[in-house]
Amino acid sequence: GMQSFHGDGTELMFSAGVDPATGDVCQGVWRQVGRRTYTLNHIAMAWTAPGAGYGLLIHIHETLQVSPSGQSYTGHYNIALFNATPTDPFDESAGPFVTGSGTISGKRVNPD
Repeated sequence: GMQSFHGDGTELMFSAGVDPATGDVCQGVWRQVGRRTYTLNHIAMAWTAPGAGYGLLIHIHETLQVSPSGQSYTGHYNIALFNATPTDPFDESAGPFVTGSGTISGKRVNPD
């Protein structure tokens, strides 16, 4: 996918792993927590299938370490998937139905 971090602390992601018909654009917020170290709180809301209706909340937490050159990053993520309803799409009180974690890496896309 493609992920953009903005100077105002927001983040935008186009997910390569999600069908655009069910919603492949989502956003989050980030903050610096150390030297070249950042955390990201990212929430994705999705439909279960095209035309089937809303019903999935995906919550991702990332910790990223930016390289000294500023041209790449590596890090760790935790992800949790929740059943959601249109009446309260951010309700995580029932707990996730699946979780996972892993490593992440990215490279800066330059305008040249």
